[in-house]
Amino acid sequence: MTKKPIVLTLTAYLLWLILAAGSVVILLIGRTAMLSALAGYASKGFSQTMRTGLMEKGYFIFGGLAALSFCIGLEYTLTKAPEWRIMLRKAMLAFGVEFSLVAIATIIIQIFAKTFFVSVLHAATVIVPVAAGGVCFALSVFFAKGHAAPKKNASETEAP
Repeated sequence: MTKKPIVLTLTAYLLWLILAAGSVVILLIGRTAMLSALAGYASKGFSQTMRTGLMEKGYFIFGGLAALSFCIGLEYTLTKAPEWRIMLRKAMLAFGVEFSLVAIATIIIQIFAKTFFVSVLHAATVIVPVAAGGVCFALSVFFAKGHAAPKKNASETEAP
């Protein structure tokens, strides 16, 4: 069994740290999106305000468990990757998912705040994560091993 290079392991942990921080950011942006969506419901009275608070706390419990599970699974996946191409493909796929979730949460926030594409800055907060997610998904396809040029068999290269 060959030993993995230390640079590959260090890069895997660096990518994992960045992606774990991104999952915390997604957790906070998702909370803001949920609260902006429930703002009209919470303003109806005391009972609805308490229910909104309960939903927020439940979101943090279950969302935090989901983020923790994501981080644990990602750490295992990235550190067990045998080569650069596999590790980068999995990291780019995770980055693409994170950027897509940020874009979805930003759209929800802007729709309920009635600021959807009001200015260039508001448009950029949606377009930039969508574009970054698309680039990451494209890079994950680029790093996929199955998308290399097919090799020709020895019988196909010989002259008849």
